[in-house]
Amino acid sequence: MDKKNNSLRAAAEKQLQHASTIDSTTRSAEELLHELQVHQVELEIQNENLRQSYEAVAESQQDYFELYEFSPVGYLTLSHQGLIEKINLTGATLLGKNHSQLLQRRFAGFINATDTTRWHLFFAQVMRGNEQKTLEVSLKQPNDNLLYVQLHCRPVLKENKQPTLRIVLTDITESKQAAAELVIANKEILLAKDQLQEIINLMPIAIFIKDTQHRIILINKACEKQWGLSFSQVKNTTGSQFFPPEQMTAFLAIDKQAFADGKPHETENLMWNSPLQANRIHHSYKQVVFDESGQPLYLIGVSEDITERKRTEEALIKTQFDLQEAQRVGKIGSWSWDITIDTIKWSDELYKIHNRNPAVPLPTYQENLKFYTPESAVRLNAAVENTLKTGESYQTDLELTQTNQITHWIAAKGEAVKDSNGQIIALRGTVHDISERKRIEKQLTESERHLRAILETTSECVKLVARDGTLLSINAAGLALIEADSEDAVLNQCVYTPLAPEYRDAFQTFNEAVCDGKSGKIEFEMFSLKGTRHWMETHSVPFSLENGDCVQLAFTREITERKRLEKSLHDSELKFRALFDFTSDAIMLYDSMIFDCNQAALTLFGCKTVTEFCTYHPADLSPLEQPCGTNSLILAQQKIATAREKGELRFEWTHKRMDTGNIFVTEVLLSALILNEKTVLQGTVRDITERKAIEEKIQQLAFFDPLTGLPNRRKLHDRLQYAIAINRRNHNQFAVFMMDLDKFKAVNDKLGHAAGDELLKQVAARIIDCLRDSDMVARLGGDEFVFVLENLKIPEMADIIALKVIASLTLPFQLSDNNTVQIGASIGISIYPQHGNTPESLMDHADTALYQAKDNGRSCFAYFSGNGLTLL
Repeated sequence: MDKKNNSLRAAAEKQLQHASTIDSTTRSAEELLHELQVHQVELEIQNENLRQSYEAVAESQQDYFELYEFSPVGYLTLSHQGLIEKINLTGATLLGKNHSQLLQRRFAGFINATDTTRWHLFFAQVMRGNEQKTLEVSLKQPNDNLLYVQLHCRPVLKENKQPTLRIVLTDITESKQAAAELVIANKEILLAKDQLQEIINLMPIAIFIKDTQHRIILINKACEKQWGLSFSQVKNTTGSQFFPPEQMTAFLAIDKQAFADGKPHETENLMWNSPLQANRIHHSYKQVVFDESGQPLYLIGVSEDITERKRTEEALIKTQFDLQEAQRVGKIGSWSWDITIDTIKWSDELYKIHNRNPAVPLPTYQENLKFYTPESAVRLNAAVENTLKTGESYQTDLELTQTNQITHWIAAKGEAVKDSNGQIIALRGTVHDISERKRIEKQLTESERHLRAILETTSECVKLVARDGTLLSINAAGLALIEADSEDAVLNQCVYTPLAPEYRDAFQTFNEAVCDGKSGKIEFEMFSLKGTRHWMETHSVPFSLENGDCVQLAFTREITERKRLEKSLHDSELKFRALFDFTSDAIMLYDSMIFDCNQAALTLFGCKTVTEFCTYHPADLSPLEQPCGTNSLILAQQKIATAREKGELRFEWTHKRMDTGNIFVTEVLLSALILNEKTVLQGTVRDITERKAIEEKIQQLAFFDPLTGLPNRRKLHDRLQYAIAINRRNHNQFAVFMMDLDKFKAVNDKLGHAAGDELLKQVAARIIDCLRDSDMVARLGGDEFVFVLENLKIPEMADIIALKVIASLTLPFQLSDNNTVQIGASIGISIYPQHGNTPESLMDHADTALYQAKDNGRSCFAYFSGNGLTLL
């Protein structure tokens, strides 16, 4: 650190000596002294940083010592003679001595005699090499017990080149004891397993056992028969090679659940039987067995093949279901009445038809008659009595009144059941809910009445036309439409005759197609009976007469006014398309995607066809991000949403050509408009790249010096206003430097203005090199420059920067034509807020300080003071 400080001081002294050699008349002892003082401050800062680093290292060393000493693992270091040189608290505990009793003791003395020889050989081998090795030994304890440890050893050379051995001791006594107990337990398990195998094999039910890894460790003879596999085939496997993957997934899922929750699981599942080449249905019961500590040992399962039983049950259920479904779909209920004991039975669907709860006892025959309307009850009772008397079946429609007073129509059928002697012992039958049929019949009657009323009152022409074009019927509206005085004037006449000649063939083809069963629509012109020409629109459907002939049922209305409006709209669209296609601005129409554009849009964005253009989203026609840094897609969605909300939005946008990828700036106007009763957006895009370039050039001329490219007086004024506002709020200071060049006029007079301009450019470059990126330098004109320096220590850093700029500008400048010139610089400094709180006051005071600096020998700087000036 001291060497670095000395080198910095020497460099500073050398620079000052060189500057003073160039122009010794412009330097003073005070300046050299001040520069040395600046470097001294820098050295003191570096020394403070070094002190803090030493303190951090000391703290880290203390943390390391505590981690070492109190680690749960034993650490010790042996000399090349095997003596203990260093040991932590855990290591001392494992050796059964305190720390002071262990140092310089031979480590081998703590090792059990049975392991001593092995330790000596191991120690010699490790010390000769440079690799880490591990050894397990037993240690003698004060209570004569043995402690088993694992030694992780690594040889290390000390600074004096003497080898040492670093050892990590880990207590493995418990794991050794556990391993011994495990060997005994395994022997007992093997014996119990053999005995269990003999018992299980004698049992008639299928039994299997799986370990915690879901491997089969035992199946009995009954299980071998049920699975179609021998124990030798499945032993120590999960069975995945014998059963389909989907079945194995289901088996393992149940096994995992049983191991997880410890509860018994009872399931029915399919299992593939290889000898039978078929799936069988098994009913399985699985239970996990746990040890005394609650750890699972194995899973035992019992299985029964219930395939045949399930098939019988399923067949019975299917038969019952089919019967119930047939009754449900057909809304047919069945019943039986044992007249010997007066007991009635209903099917499920019959309960639904009668809207009765199956849990409520059924009424007797006489009680049941009360649920029908009086007329239906009399008719049903007469039919039943006749069947009981004669044995004849009956069929009748009845009206049923339910508990909610809603009536239903049913079709009832009944027949007699006779015994072997021909005596009637019961009745049985069906009840069919025909409420829907009755409702439809009623609606049909109503519909016919309504249709007749509609035909007589509708404003549209309704007519029937035969296949040959003969008019079969027409309503009053139709007579008025064709200006006929009565039906007699048009019935049985050909409908093709009053049509305009150019539409007759088309209408005849249309009429024949409708009579062949095809519905359709046609527009045509026709003449009324009084000679007036009208546009008509006809919607037609095939209609079957009672004799089976298919004719055209036509609904016709006049559309003359609509045709006139359509023509006007078409003419308007042609005008719009002409304007749309021939405007110089790019225009596109957007809904959720672009669906139309003009030729100007294709040219602007470099697309060949409208089809290609319509495949893009507006964000696709843009770079990934806009100049503001926002993703183009996100910003485009925001603009579109705003335009939809406000109806119109104008903004600037950066686009790209799709053929070359070139970027250009546009002005976009999004306008919401109604198209086909739907709100869409029209985007009008104008390329303003040239306009933006002109605006940028104007901006550059307005705020920057054209010679040096530095900010001008106007830009400087804006920066000062901003700096005052920010630092007033933050209660900070900033400095304003006013500088002009010494000996600049002599360069202009001697070498000309071109050389002067070149010198000013080089001066600007050197000033920028001396300042920070956050600082600002502006040229006011001629050789006057102003600096604005924020976020710095005042006066220390301001002094350094002033000296740095003056020293830099004192060095020679190499101009064109091999001209070398040497100038100087004087600087006046004002400080905000001590010297002013407006741009004007700060610059005026800095200018005052500048003239004082020039009056005091030039190539120096001075601070403004309310009572005078401070010169440096």
